Amino acid sequence: MEEELPPRLELIRSITEFLVPENLSESAISWILTIACVLFAIILVILFVAFGWWIVWKCFLSRFKFVRELLCSKPAEEEEIPRKRDSRKTKST
Repeated sequence: MEEELPPRLELIRSITEFLVPENLSESAISWILTIACVLFAIILVILFVAFGWWIVWKCFLSRFKFVRELLCSKPAEEEEIPRKRDSRKTKST
């Protein structure tokens, strides 16, 4: 007699039985899981790098005209990004 599993494990078992055909060997299942994990890890790294690049672009790199010209597909109009004034400058009298 089988021991009754908690609901969460029973759900995982039923999903696994649905997705994995019965005629696959353990080594085939192992290979499939290994390939799936590697692909998932690669996709996760690519998404992480893309998100990091987006953050750096929005916060820092988009301010520089040279970088915008290199990376933007269409040339941007000549827009001047306002720079902070130096508070140390004094008015000449």
